Amino acid sequence: AGEGKPLKVLAVSSEKRIEAAPDVPTFAELGYTDMTVSTHGGIVAPAGTPRAVIDKIHAAVVKANSDPVVRAAIIQGAAVPRTSTPEEFDALIKSDSAIWGEIIRRLNIKLD
Repeated sequence: AGEGKPLKVLAVSSEKRIEAAPDVPTFAELGYTDMTVSTHGGIVAPAGTPRAVIDKIHAAVVKANSDPVVRAAIIQGAAVPRTSTPEEFDALIKSDSAIWGEIIRRLNIKLD
């Protein structure tokens, strides 16, 4: 969009509508069921990080995510505040890597 012209959001690629734009449908609602894609943000640590350190970081993230100001900022940024266990996040990273890795190989995508 040009300067001064607002963008019109047609759809979101998440599984569910987002709080920041509850009137915007998902692609799946519009019949594009192959367009459900989500991004994830999180904190990772080097392999071998002691479990006590992982647990301390996880507790701090859970606490921050329950703060109303933090939650509102995340939602305002069109994201969904959510926490999981370190094991669930590890599994999500591995699953996403497998899915996107296969797409990259199938389409022969290369870095320049």
